[in-house]
Amino acid sequence: MIITNLAQRTCDDQKHVWKSLNAAQILFNIPEVNSNHTFAYLLDDKEIETLFKQNKMKPILDEFFGILIKASVNFKEDNLYRISKEINFKGKSIKCEYHHERGVDDVLTGMVGVLLCLYKFSVNDSIKLAIYFNENVKDCLKTFLEKGNFY
Repeated sequence: MIITNLAQRTCDDQKHVWKSLNAAQILFNIPEVNSNHTFAYLLDDKEIETLFKQNKMKPILDEFFGILIKASVNFKEDNLYRISKEINFKGKSIKCEYHHERGVDDVLTGMVGVLLCLYKFSVNDSIKLAIYFNENVKDCLKTFLEKGNFY
């Protein structure tokens, strides 16, 4: 969790440092650590393509797709799992709620985080097509757009 948070906050400016540490490969070699969110921030297009060709991206995408599907089902059934947060927006404090799901490791995962990870992976054309042509993802996004406005 700490590595994911650190990668999230520093990957854009410090990608060369993460790359020199070979962080993504090290995380792949530690099976007890679910680093799928971290991979979204650390991997570049070339690394994603290599992993895609080795069929190592499938389980990562499947985890994110599974979370999307769970959230979509919960939206359809009006089972909303919301967490209240107070954020600072343009200098004003705003209270808001956001939907979350429990991921593979029983860790709470916000839907914005899942969608952001899929967006980061989609820099690669193979992943972009895998996401685009996945019917479950299309149905989930349609549900979020339809039901999201009611809450």
